[in-house]
Amino acid sequence: MNMLSAHNNFRDVQLAASDIYFFKRHRPQAVPLTSYQCMQALYTKQHEAYCHQDVFKELGFQLNEQGCIPCDKQLVHRLKCLWSSPRWHPKILVFSNRVNNNPANSCSNAQLAKLLQACLEHQQPIILHTTYFLFSELMPMLKEMATFNLIHIVISLGSSQPEWHKRWEPHTKPYSRRFQLMQALSNEGIPCGFLLDPVIPGESLQGLYELFRLASINGIQWAGFQLWNDSTERKVADNVSISNQEQLKKGFISQFTHYAKRFGLNRTIPIALKKGHFPNQPSQGSLF
Repeated sequence: MNMLSAHNNFRDVQLAASDIYFFKRHRPQAVPLTSYQCMQALYTKQHEAYCHQDVFKELGFQLNEQGCIPCDKQLVHRLKCLWSSPRWHPKILVFSNRVNNNPANSCSNAQLAKLLQACLEHQQPIILHTTYFLFSELMPMLKEMATFNLIHIVISLGSSQPEWHKRWEPHTKPYSRRFQLMQALSNEGIPCGFLLDPVIPGESLQGLYELFRLASINGIQWAGFQLWNDSTERKVADNVSISNQEQLKKGFISQFTHYAKRFGLNRTIPIALKKGHFPNQPSQGSLF
C-alpha cells in the first residue's frame, strides 16, 4: 500500500502495470519529493525554434537526424552571416560533432574549437550533442563558455546495455570512456547530461538503475531520452503487439522518471535554457 501510494504521488508519471515489478525490484527506499524537469524539449527540440526561419534555410544550414547542426568546414562562416542578419532572432543553437549521422565519425577537435571560439566571441549559448571528444584540448575554452552560461554538453548513449552498444553504435567509444568524459566536465564546472537514444523496446529498463547511479556519482545533472520510432520498432520488436509496445513505452517513461527523481537529476533547468534567457524563446514542453 505504501509503495502504491508513493507511486501515485508522482504527478508527471504515467501508470503502467509493469511498474509494480520494477519498483519491488529496485526500490529499497522512498523517493524524495523533488522538483522534476523534463529534459526532452530542452535537449532535443530547441531546433524547432529556428529551423523553419527563412534566413536559416537560405544560408544552407542542415540538421541531422537528431535535429542538431553538424559541425562542417563552412559552419563558422554561415554562423557569422546568420548572426549579422537583421532577420535572425537569437536562439539557443544545438550542434553535433557527429559527421554523416555516424556516431563513430566526429569532426576534428580543431574544427570544433573554431565553432566554440566563434560562439564564445558572439556570446551564443549552445547545446553540444556528442558521443565523445578529447576534452583536454578544449578545456580552457569550454570553461570560459561555462563561466558565461553559454554551453551545455549532452553525451549520447545508445543503450544502457553493452550488448546493444555493439549493435547500435559499433566502433564508438565504450560507455566507460563517456562517463569519464562527463566526470571530467563536471569536475571543471562544465554542465553536462546524458541522452539515452534510442530507447530499446523491452531492453532499456535493464541496467537503468545502474546508469542513473553512475550518473549521480559522476556529478551529471540532467538525463533525457528519445523514445523509439516506428522504424526501430520494426527492427527489434516485430513480435511485440502495438498494445504491448505502448505498455513498454509507458513503463519506461515511468521508471526513467522514478530514477531521475531518486538520484536527484533534472531538478533544475540549465540557466541558458530557461525561458526568458532569450526573447521569443519557446516555453518548455514535456512528454509527461
